[in-house]
Amino acid sequence: MKTLGGYLKRYYQEELQPHGRSYVMPVLFICLLTAAEYTFGFEKLLFDIKYSYWVQFTIQWLYILIIWGLPLWWISRNRMAFTCWKTWLPWLLLGFAAYAFRSTYRGHFEWLTDRAVGWDPNTYYFYWFTVAQWFQALSIMLPLLLIGLLARKKLDAFHGLKRAKVQPYFVLLLGAAAVVALASTQADFKDYYPRFEKMWPEGGNKQLGRILAFEVSYALDFFATEYLFRGFLVLAFARFLGPKAILPMTILYVTIHFGKPLGETISSFFGGLLLGVFAYYSKSIWGGIILHIGLAWLMELTVFL
Repeated sequence: MKTLGGYLKRYYQEELQPHGRSYVMPVLFICLLTAAEYTFGFEKLLFDIKYSYWVQFTIQWLYILIIWGLPLWWISRNRMAFTCWKTWLPWLLLGFAAYAFRSTYRGHFEWLTDRAVGWDPNTYYFYWFTVAQWFQALSIMLPLLLIGLLARKKLDAFHGLKRAKVQPYFVLLLGAAAVVALASTQADFKDYYPRFEKMWPEGGNKQLGRILAFEVSYALDFFATEYLFRGFLVLAFARFLGPKAILPMTILYVTIHFGKPLGETISSFFGGLLLGVFAYYSKSIWGGIILHIGLAWLMELTVFL
């Protein structure tokens, strides 16, 4: 824990203490965006209109770019974080394109539906969830790995997959278990978790093999999330943006929790910020992977119990 505390102290001394005032507007920005989402269903209004696929893709891509770019512009406008933008910006836009594709493409669902004739609802929903999670994970990880290979002389290649000391993260996970247990008693958490129960819309016996297969797929999706947010958006661009890469990543990270319980969305800001700091100073995402998957499985287990 002393190691993680040292990372937070360095972040405060190097970034928050000298530049903390510039963080007020970006934090207010995500607060207003979250209020709009949970009051009016902001993202549903924006994305549920029946556009053509390429229009949906473009809207999603621009949305991601704006949510990430505005906070970075604000905290960097009086400094030189954009000095080398011609080097890093094209790779960032490609990474955002992969993320937009992951968020908008639905061809894998159509492929599954065409082959599901005669399936019972429980089998269909099992494959619906697991196929979705594998697709979401691989559609992010494979393009980002390719970017890491192509841009390895310009970016930090492979974005934090190096080995790291992980023992402090297990201690932190143990401490978070009490918070998860408390959250599991709330009605909105019970409505959303455990996710594997959504595979049995008509009830019936829950098959252990399918539950385990689902949870492995669930974990893979979180692995990809860490690789994108802490690996790609923080570590790949750390040499250009320094610790300023952490807050824009965190704000974008909050938006992927829209639709989940409000308490989880709010806590994602603090969790994303902490994981960003830990990844930036350790140069590794393995700690975040342990915490993210561990918390996800804890929420599944505690609500189920």
